[in-house]
Amino acid sequence: YLSSACPKVATSPELNRLLTLLDQFPTMLRVQQRQGMLSGLRKTIEKRMDKQWQKLRVAIAEPGHDRHDLRLLIKRVRYAAEAYPELSHQPKNMQARLKSAQGELGDWHDHLQWLAQAEVEADLAPCVAGWQVGIVRAERKAEASLKRLAKACF
Repeated sequence: YLSSACPKVATSPELNRLLTLLDQFPTMLRVQQRQGMLSGLRKTIEKRMDKQWQKLRVAIAEPGHDRHDLRLLIKRVRYAAEAYPELSHQPKNMQARLKSAQGELGDWHDHLQWLAQAEVEADLAPCVAGWQVGIVRAERKAEASLKRLAKACF
């Protein structure tokens, strides 16, 4: 597919280098593990995850928080917990709450972007009224989702 859709990318030396590195990654990781180079990795990951979780706790409690930044923070916390479930020391229902909050904030952000685009593109004017209603609804849903997340996880 790539060769027909993007032939220059498919034949680029950069892509070949990337694919070679990806192929070598498991072997390089095993070598580093045998040489003891990964000994502090678990602690580093746990520390980073805990820091992100603390940032999230503070951000949710902050009145007037930036919803877009909060969505990105939730995304990082959620994906880290999915990638390293054994290192995530969070409540059981956290993933579902994080996913819900991320989705609701994403819906709000979509409406925000559509309204911003409508200011530039006149042909979007007929959609503005619906998007204005939608952004208010999305904001309400996002705030409710954040309250549920805070209650369940903090």
